[in-house]
Amino acid sequence: HFAELTDLNASKWDSYLTKVFKKANGTLTKAVDIGTGPGFLAILLAKKGLEVDAVDMNPAMLKKARENAEKLGANITTKQMNALDLDYEDDSLDLVVSRNLTWNLEDPEAAYKEWLRVLRPGGLLINFDANWYNYLYDKEAKEAYRNDRKRVANEGAYDFYIHTDVSRMEEIAKHLPLSAKQRPHWDFTILKELLPHSSHLTVTKNINHSVLTKEQELNFNATPLFSIIARKGME
Repeated sequence: HFAELTDLNASKWDSYLTKVFKKANGTLTKAVDIGTGPGFLAILLAKKGLEVDAVDMNPAMLKKARENAEKLGANITTKQMNALDLDYEDDSLDLVVSRNLTWNLEDPEAAYKEWLRVLRPGGLLINFDANWYNYLYDKEAKEAYRNDRKRVANEGAYDFYIHTDVSRMEEIAKHLPLSAKQRPHWDFTILKELLPHSSHLTVTKNINHSVLTKEQELNFNATPLFSIIARKGME
């Protein structure tokens, strides 16, 4: 986790976020990273000069995020919170970000509703995620996932799934609503309903080349990372 914050990966993410913020044209000061894990996005945002809360349900992850931030000289505030029940006032944040969390939520629509509640009009919601376990429901996706594993082996690259208990993760994923959905189409449809009419919503289906290393791209060709960027309009 710490290596990811100091290698090419971090600089690619940093460049991507810089481009997103330039397009946004707004003043971004107060940010929250929901499901921060080891603090990856929170630390990148803090290094850009934002005031960042790193939020997670898991105290061990928050401890890791604090350690990583300290090593890198980034000032973040860690807070233990539920992604569906944030302890913030309405319209109080400039930026809400999340990475690889929504797929794992039992009520992702409620999460989007809550994230938009705390976001001020003109603020940005940015979510990064992927169809991680859609291959459990889609034959083509299953074939593509298997081809990724073969290609990684053939090229002698590191397989990111080696240290993952895949069968256990698949069992968990089967009971989560988003595993069977076609994303990011599902997210786009839900956010269109939840956002005020004057909002602006951009979905990019595959940002792998922009933010991943070559080795990561090889591993996750079948499950590309997508980005959802919503600028909340006035009611």
